[in-house]
Amino acid sequence: RSDPAQEENLRQTARATLRMEENGVDAHYGHVDIDEWMIFSDKAPRDTHLQRLALADVILDTPAYNQHTVGCDSLNAGVPMISLLQPDDDSTVNNQIHTTSTPSSDRVTTDKLSSRVGASLLKNVGGGLEDWLVVADMEEYKECMVQCARNYNQWFSSFKHHLLETRETSPLFDTERWVKNLELGLTEMKLLSDSHQTDTDIYIIDDNGIEMQQQ
Repeated sequence: RSDPAQEENLRQTARATLRMEENGVDAHYGHVDIDEWMIFSDKAPRDTHLQRLALADVILDTPAYNQHTVGCDSLNAGVPMISLLQPDDDSTVNNQIHTTSTPSSDRVTTDKLSSRVGASLLKNVGGGLEDWLVVADMEEYKECMVQCARNYNQWFSSFKHHLLETRETSPLFDTERWVKNLELGLTEMKLLSDSHQTDTDIYIIDDNGIEMQQQ
């Protein structure tokens, strides 16, 4: 769990985002009690942690540093996740994340490994969920959040159902398959190293005919 200073910083950010006045009244949200909206959970045993995750409707993946283990746990528990992944060929300011509290030169992009994990998890969980839940900019991110809230029964619940129905066969949770492909990649890496081809991409074709690239 975060320390008290970090939790208070998040509360203050939430208040600023909602543009709340001192009396707690906002034109869109009415009276808002941030302490009721934002709940910081204590550490818990793994079984309790997974049961608690399953109560969530959706996971909002943080763009700068994505969900890793928690992302896997959430998808395994049947909780969909919305994640940002900017197009590789678009580095414009419009598709960068920034807030008024940070300098214009200090923007968060998704070109680092830690900011691309969420999209990778959604792609490998199967069922084409990345087509719906991986978005290219923050406007799409917000639109997806709104659609989740407004069309939950008709739209978003189908993702939860898919995750629960396919988690036994999903590539993301097929550990034996993952280890086998990793070993193939490491073997190929050794062969390339021995032949001094250290700048060559590695492609692995697994038993299901899916091509995977390792760099």
